[in-house]
Amino acid sequence: MQTNVSQLIQTIKTKLVEEMHANIQNGWISDCVKYFIERDSNCDINYLYENTKDQFLLATISDTSNQVIGDSFNKRKDLEWKFDGKILLQMQYILNISEPFYDQWKRLHNKSIEDPLHEKRESKTFHVKKKRMFKLELTDGYKTIHAMEMKYIKCLNTKLKPGIKIIICGPVKVVNSIFFLEPQNIKIVGGELDELFIINAYENVLLRLLNKPTVNNPVQNYDEPVFEEETTIPSRNQYQSVQIPSRPVQQAIMSAPQQKNDPLDNDDDLDDIDFDLLDQIEAEVNKKHQEEQKKTTNFMTQEEEEEEIRAINQMNFSAFQSPQVTSVHRANDLLIPQMPDQSEQSEEIENETSSAIPITKAITPPIPKRKPTLTDDNYPYKIEDLYNFVTIEQYDSLSIRDKMKRTYAVQVKVDQVIDKLKIEKEEWILRAKVIDIWSKTTLLVRFTDDLVAQLAKRTAREMRTMMERVKIQPQIKDDMLSAIALVNKAINDKTILITITMNLKLPADYENIVENYLELSNVTKQIVNRKISDEGISLG
Repeated sequence: MQTNVSQLIQTIKTKLVEEMHANIQNGWISDCVKYFIERDSNCDINYLYENTKDQFLLATISDTSNQVIGDSFNKRKDLEWKFDGKILLQMQYILNISEPFYDQWKRLHNKSIEDPLHEKRESKTFHVKKKRMFKLELTDGYKTIHAMEMKYIKCLNTKLKPGIKIIICGPVKVVNSIFFLEPQNIKIVGGELDELFIINAYENVLLRLLNKPTVNNPVQNYDEPVFEEETTIPSRNQYQSVQIPSRPVQQAIMSAPQQKNDPLDNDDDLDDIDFDLLDQIEAEVNKKHQEEQKKTTNFMTQEEEEEEIRAINQMNFSAFQSPQVTSVHRANDLLIPQMPDQSEQSEEIENETSSAIPITKAITPPIPKRKPTLTDDNYPYKIEDLYNFVTIEQYDSLSIRDKMKRTYAVQVKVDQVIDKLKIEKEEWILRAKVIDIWSKTTLLVRFTDDLVAQLAKRTAREMRTMMERVKIQPQIKDDMLSAIALVNKAINDKTILITITMNLKLPADYENIVENYLELSNVTKQIVNRKISDEGISLG
């Protein structure tokens, strides 16, 4: 009998693996099959398979499956790579990131949006078909990853139950550890998870992003908006690359007919597309292509441009009044007037009176140097020779790509602790709203686990162990309270100098992370004061 049960377990496991590509734990499936056999010893294999499958889909994936996402997944050095194969993952939540979260929340409640900006936006896009872009948080029960809907995927919608199991089917492009999904890359298996049903209901996902308290009875019965199919967010690769000249060219010489049906002229199709979001994930991918394109371009290099400008400025023009331009020719996109014939010109000059304007030689103007920007390595206001010091208002003005590629220093105070200090999966969790002391602009941030451990002088694992032992060792409670007090003191100081950067792998609105506290030394104060003085920033 024992042999038969073992064979049944192995047969059911093999069938589940073939159908769902799951990496099932031997202990879980053994206990599950034995439970149903004990309930009905005469049950057949089909009964066992169907009931085991149902239990698998309704259980959290960490209880049923082994780890499939390697520890090195988020640490790969190659920006873009392709994932081949198939894996089963659990969806924690889904979010439409192509539309304001407030607008989506209002629509759930069928409320009108009394907002002039919204009305303006609605009037502008009245005849525009809606497009969407879903972001999915996925997990194998041990690691969390994210995926983006790059083309319209019919099976995705906001009513998918949190905890549903899906299969990622390769080959699929992975950029910056984010899966770029197309219709052939995803298959819905089914299931749900009771523990996520309320907390990750779509309304509560939106409320958390809006910094509002979640509700115990979120809206479940609502109508999905109708979106345009085919392409969700068009890839820039499908558009013809257009090289923009370094200086404007007069319309008169642009005689070549413009290509008809240029997709870039279709404003309606592009009106509601957030290209900034795509810039940060596609910029590095397209970089090599752009460099190759520059090698074949007909435009001049910067050195050639400067040399030609000097040559033009040094031309000697005779003293005649508004000479007639007989023709115009194009030389490297610079318009140079073609002067009349020299013999005709000399006769005209001889007839001029002595009041003619004397000939002078043009002075070559100096080529101005480009002023360093907030993102440059040679930025003049750099803290500890590493971090460009900015205000939060300046940080907000940067593109997503610029926020991700370097770490910035800001001087702030904590305005509000959004989530109380806690521990999840042996990591410190601390989220807050900070306010810039100069621009008075606020920003939602998350303190890294390493930083909180440094402030508390205890790792999350150490604190978790203390919490488990406090009942038998009450004296440990004082050490726990002391660690929490250290964190509270650090974040409640009047002003703090911190470093921030962006990590798109974190939930939206908490993707700005605080990595370090910096010492406000005399040298640092001088750098801060010099920037404030040079840029005319006053204390808000």
